[in-house]
Amino acid sequence: MIMSGVSISMAMKEFIDELSKVTDDDVALAMVTDEPKLTGDATTDAVLGGFAELIADNASRQAPAWCFSRLRFLTEPVYTGGKRSRELMIETTPLAMSRRGYYCGDILLRNFKD
Repeated sequence: MIMSGVSISMAMKEFIDELSKVTDDDVALAMVTDEPKLTGDATTDAVLGGFAELIADNASRQAPAWCFSRLRFLTEPVYTGGKRSRELMIETTPLAMSRRGYYCGDILLRNFKD
């Protein structure tokens, strides 16, 4: 979808929207089995890897190998909130995202928890 001219942010929103509707772990895992092409945006590439790992973790399954590529990890941390919320982002971001250097807190990912 990203490569077909849709903006990265719109494609991510659509992916998250679709994923939030899925109730079957196998269906959710199938959505992240195949490696997406790198987007050229390090943050997006890290978030895609984080989602794949998080989905697999929630299903108590092994994450796809592609999500552990060094290209799916940020070299500098990214915080989705302002400086005042940084501590909260650090405390509440799931490991699948924080280990990639992406601190989004619990808000972005609340639909994917058990």
